[in-house]
Amino acid sequence: MDMTLPAKTKWAILLGIFLFISSFIGKTTLPKRNPMIISLCRLHASHSLVASKVKRAYQYLGYEIEFQYLPCGRSLFVANSGTIDGEMGRIKTAVHKFKNLLVVDYPLLEFKGVVFSHKIKSDVKSFKDLAPFRIGIIRGELYAEIGTQGMNVFPFGNYQQLLQKLKENEVDVAVGIHENFMREKKRVIFSESQINIIGKPVYESQLYHLVHKKNRDLVPRLKTAFEATNP
Repeated sequence: MDMTLPAKTKWAILLGIFLFISSFIGKTTLPKRNPMIISLCRLHASHSLVASKVKRAYQYLGYEIEFQYLPCGRSLFVANSGTIDGEMGRIKTAVHKFKNLLVVDYPLLEFKGVVFSHKIKSDVKSFKDLAPFRIGIIRGELYAEIGTQGMNVFPFGNYQQLLQKLKENEVDVAVGIHENFMREKKRVIFSESQINIIGKPVYESQLYHLVHKKNRDLVPRLKTAFEATNP
């Protein structure tokens, strides 16, 4: 009795075996990559402005990305702890204090630190001119923390709190990033207030993306990605 299978049947069996094995190979050689988690300041205009740039850079390298919104000061501490992958953007010298973070050497945004008040009309030119006053700042904005060191400083969690305390005369002046102040000033509760920028900017710098040292291999690659996705 001839037990030889027809040629078409042999090919069908071989094809089935190939497809079966291929399905397992695909699953073992192409594991799903976990998204990169980046912290940023909640209710912070500057971080909102650069978020799309950071997202494009990671996607250019083949990574999905998730944002974790935190109070501004906490954002740096969480990123530095290594429980997440990086922080949206800070001044370069942030890594002097948060030593587990590395700078991606590509400026995401230029910003100006300004002083605003509704009762003080001084011609402010530098942080030194703020010494006589009660000063409100955002906790975690390092340039302001450094510039007002040793002065009568009151830190707040976000710009809404900062402007509210200024409005209620609990502080005399406040220091913040120009874009953030202007966005908050447009809110209905502050639109009729007499809170305005006084004097000249007391600080000018750039924001740089920071990654945890566990991702140090990404630093040069992210710089290339930023350059490629932001011509």
